[in-house]
Amino acid sequence: MPAGDLTLPPRGKAYVYQVNGMKIGELARHAGVTTKAVRYYESLGLVTAGRLANGYRDYNEHDVRLVREIRTLSQLGIAVGDTRPFLECWPPAVRTPTTARPRSPVTATLSTS
Repeated sequence: MPAGDLTLPPRGKAYVYQVNGMKIGELARHAGVTTKAVRYYESLGLVTAGRLANGYRDYNEHDVRLVREIRTLSQLGIAVGDTRPFLECWPPAVRTPTTARPRSPVTATLSTS
């Protein structure tokens, strides 16, 4: 269930459920790519996963939108490695304290030739 969805249980009490994260397979399914593609994007530094205590990758909705953007740009003929300048326009991901970790600075050059 997406973060912030309101569900009414049988007795009329309202609860708000928040999704804390998703694993790589869930991210791939929601973004319409394979887990291999997600790992490739990570190897290029385009996507950075949080890590759970058990070492599993942890993603959020921002990561889904980011991977969808990479996929769309790729479908438009832009090489995956060249999508970085477009992705830098996106706001940084918001992570919960359990998955927060420092991100390495991203630098890119755009040639005009």
